[in-house]
Amino acid sequence: MLISAFVIGACSGGGSSAPTANAGTGTGTGTGTDACIGATSKWALWTGVTCLRGSNVLLGFFNGVDAGVSPTFSQADFNNLAAMGANVVNISHPGLYSETPPYVLNTEAQANLDSLLTMIKNANMFAVITARSGPGRNTDWIGTLWTSQAEQDAWVAMWKYTADRYKNNSVVVGYDLMCEPYQNEIISPPTDIPSVFYPAYANTLYDWNPLAKRISDAIRQVDTTTPILIGGMNYSAAPWLNSLTSNGDNKTVYMVHNYEPHETYTHQPAPYTNTYGTTTGTYTRADLLPPFAYISTFKSSRSAPVGINEFGVMRFQPGAGQYLNDEMDIMEGYGLNYSVFSWYPPSVAALHDSFDFRRGTDPNNHAEVSPNALTTVLQKYFQKNTVRPSNRGF
Repeated sequence: MLISAFVIGACSGGGSSAPTANAGTGTGTGTGTDACIGATSKWALWTGVTCLRGSNVLLGFFNGVDAGVSPTFSQADFNNLAAMGANVVNISHPGLYSETPPYVLNTEAQANLDSLLTMIKNANMFAVITARSGPGRNTDWIGTLWTSQAEQDAWVAMWKYTADRYKNNSVVVGYDLMCEPYQNEIISPPTDIPSVFYPAYANTLYDWNPLAKRISDAIRQVDTTTPILIGGMNYSAAPWLNSLTSNGDNKTVYMVHNYEPHETYTHQPAPYTNTYGTTTGTYTRADLLPPFAYISTFKSSRSAPVGINEFGVMRFQPGAGQYLNDEMDIMEGYGLNYSVFSWYPPSVAALHDSFDFRRGTDPNNHAEVSPNALTTVLQKYFQKNTVRPSNRGF
């Protein structure tokens, strides 16, 4: 989800239950025998039951490129996330090439990503690298990427370089090509309906599918094994999933960002009158199911795995803890890997802590409250994790 000055949002049926995994630990030396422990490749982590449960970290040039990448994370931040049981970090991070011409390596972005990956490895978790910005697209997603062939060419080159750099990194289990393509909103008139967008814009520079394939092909020139992750347009919303065309790669996972009901619950403004409850409330579990119908149709028709690498709720929405519980239970039922939005360092200002679940459900509280209704739910599911870098030989 588009965020300005990081963070007022994110990077915007249920099936049968998945097998219960042994509880994971921060040190990650589990010896369980479930399907995740039996995975023999990074790809296998995405193709069966839920194996990866964790959180997003959001970074960018929020104060301008000259001010550097922010916020700053420490080893303790990732150790604490692992201690809750998480085993994956989705790094929503500036791409490694500059946003403006001549689109060359940004050494500061590279050094920062290197540091994050080292800390995540030390915390015994896996990582997904998500390109939040890059040539022609800044941290706030402003730019001319969708009208510039040169900038799209630079994205292809950037990802080829990135994959070549990290192809042998044992904790990197996915390359997420772009955080929430949303060019359907910058056309005139904007549309959130795929059947309106594609007849007019298919195979133009506005169409994400050709660029995603070009990036995928470039990655596979240097890295044939690391899974490629591709989310659809309209901020990777579930209704656009079926509009993604195949990139021809047999190790690609298709991604959804799911914050439904968005405007009227997970992101509703004060006074927070709409509520959530499993069976009673303005919204109930039944209201969470529509996005999963799109996922189910896609998985069965394409025979391709799907993950949810962003979901969440503003921490003070009424019933937020129960919402998280039901959402995660449904994802487990579909065997989806997932990352909640979001994990923050303590330095994040009160103005931006709407999704910092460690600060509890009171909108007026900005200090850590542990445990609370949100962390209890997250820990319940995170502790199902059994697989970590220390017990895999990827």
